[in-house]
Amino acid sequence: ILHHQPWVFNFGVTNVRAQKEAYEDLKKWWQRLGLPIAKKMGISLATLDKRFFEKSMRGDWEEFATEAQKIKWVDHVIAGIEATCIKKRPTAGSYSWIQYIEEYYGMKDAVDTRTGKVYLPRLSAKDFYYLYDPESRYQVK
Repeated sequence: ILHHQPWVFNFGVTNVRAQKEAYEDLKKWWQRLGLPIAKKMGISLATLDKRFFEKSMRGDWEEFATEAQKIKWVDHVIAGIEATCIKKRPTAGSYSWIQYIEEYYGMKDAVDTRTGKVYLPRLSAKDFYYLYDPESRYQVK
């Protein structure tokens, strides 16, 4: 894990005022980003600043995850991720859209046996279905 202090680059013609404004903005960013880290570690921002430069002359501080956990940068270290998704792409003959809706969304009644219409699961806010459905076969339940 790498922590470093925020940087500012001033390009082109800059004057003292522009430099000062950039410096003031940088101090605000450091308060906003560095203070939560310092609090989590149980130290002051000034102490955190000093420790950054003990590790590197540029103020970059790198630690392995286990060490970062010891110094309270992080609460947990993830040792692995288990894939719980579909691992093999099904073929058209072995799997259908209706089976997917039934299994993934738990909709065992995804097809209306009277009309043959396929019920689609309700979507979350800002989601939408983009389907070509000239026969009006699909509908939201």
